[in-house]
Amino acid sequence: MAFLDNSGDIIMDAVLTDLGRRRMAAGNFRITKFALGDDEIDYSLYDRDAVSGSAYTDLQILQTPIFEAFSKGTAGINYGLTTMANNILYMPEIVQNQICNDSAVKTSGGLIYVAANSETATALKGSSALSDTKYFLESGALVGSKLVIESGINSTDVDSTVANTGIYLSNQGMLDTTFAVDFDSDVFGGLQGTTTNSRFNNNNSSGRDEVNMKLRNTGIQGGSPDRSGQVRAKINAVANTVTDVPGGTPKSNVSALKGPGGTAAAMNFTLNPAMTNTKDAGTTSSIWTKKGQTGVDLFGDGNTYDTLTTTVSVTGEASGQTQQFTLKAVRRAS
Repeated sequence: MAFLDNSGDIIMDAVLTDLGRRRMAAGNFRITKFALGDDEIDYSLYDRDAVSGSAYTDLQILQTPIFEAFSKGTAGINYGLTTMANNILYMPEIVQNQICNDSAVKTSGGLIYVAANSETATALKGSSALSDTKYFLESGALVGSKLVIESGINSTDVDSTVANTGIYLSNQGMLDTTFAVDFDSDVFGGLQGTTTNSRFNNNNSSGRDEVNMKLRNTGIQGGSPDRSGQVRAKINAVANTVTDVPGGTPKSNVSALKGPGGTAAAMNFTLNPAMTNTKDAGTTSSIWTKKGQTGVDLFGDGNTYDTLTTTVSVTGEASGQTQQFTLKAVRRAS
């Protein structure tokens, strides 16, 4: 549904989703709960110093056009509003760590490449554009580059201490100990997630950082309840105890968060087995053709690749915060 308030009267524009129409046709349609969202609002438009007076500080926000109702449920609200029982001062954020050991790094285009097989990984490492393994993941690998994330407070307003992690995250029910990962099952056939013996720390007794994010294969729970055509897997997180401590490794050398960290996790992806055959096999999956491109000279070096760009969504199961990552699957074609 969408609320349209442009004329003084409040107008509710209600459109049923495909599921809602099916249930209405079956005679069992009943509204039991609702969610609110403000995807179209840009709160940076709030002008606390408005020259016309305090009545105008939020005028641009209030005049923002509101989205019409969509029949596709996932298009209506991507970032829903949440009711908090406690007085939450800082919401945690999910950020990608591109600093620590074996963490994958985005290219200048904001992409993380996923090599379909070791042959492709070798070609990518030898290319002029991706000459370092940190710029790509290798499908299904338990060692090497990983997509590393952190969940915590990304603000310098709060000191990075273990005590503040308790005050602002644990005590508020905002400590993400698990993450839900939604991805296209046509593209990815599996996920690797953090093991319980992983470590994300910079203040151990030796005074050296202790960052070692290990992976294990993780099962798929089923279809994503939020995104049509997607499946969901869950990964565990480990405690993020990186702090600003005298004598320890500087926090900025280890963590991407500006404030106290809550947890950290790592992941890798396994491409659909139909997409991982080598170039010598002489065949390629129709998935590359239907959802991507084939035979592309990506780097101008004469090597061609099959490519497919897809989005992965990661959600903290305590905080409800979501972050999306753009992955580019590639397979050496010639």
